[in-house]
Amino acid sequence: RLTIAEQLVGTSLVNCMDEITTGLDSAAAHDIVESLANACHVFDKTTIISLLQPPPEVVNLFDEILLLGPSGLLLYHGPVSKAESYFQEEFGFKKPEAL
Repeated sequence: RLTIAEQLVGTSLVNCMDEITTGLDSAAAHDIVESLANACHVFDKTTIISLLQPPPEVVNLFDEILLLGPSGLLLYHGPVSKAESYFQEEFGFKKPEAL
């Protein structure tokens, strides 16, 4: 967490972070990503974060997402708000009721 804070107060306009929520419960992961999103808006920075299987409430904190499939195949890149409709319209996929 200290490293994350150090990156945010630095002079770079873009920060890259890899699996910063690994080992955290979903509430802690949500808090960290939410804090990062708020800081990025305040300091006008871009942050690129790689996450493995983030819960929906964490995904919804992002402005844009990039989803990769097997072998790094690009599945989607764009606003989080349009991802669900993209997969429904392009592939007929529907989000499970439980999500």
